[in-house]
Amino acid sequence: ARLKQLTREQERDPEALRIATGIFTWTEADELKRYRDAGITEFLLFKSCELSTDHDTMLGEVEAAARKYVDLAAGL
Repeated sequence: ARLKQLTREQERDPEALRIATGIFTWTEADELKRYRDAGITEFLLFKSCELSTDHDTMLGEVEAAARKYVDLAAGL
């Protein structure tokens, strides 16, 4: 709300703001909802020290995480 207020004070469109936060693979759906309710518009997914070093396995892990979090975020 504060960012939107400051944006309006600068005579800019607060609805055009893109507000991002980083999430990790252990982030749960209720946390995503709280972030969204607070005004977050984008999530950046981090997989810290969790990826396989095998290329094909790594691609599968990234695709699985993307499916999980895209579906979660789309449902908000």
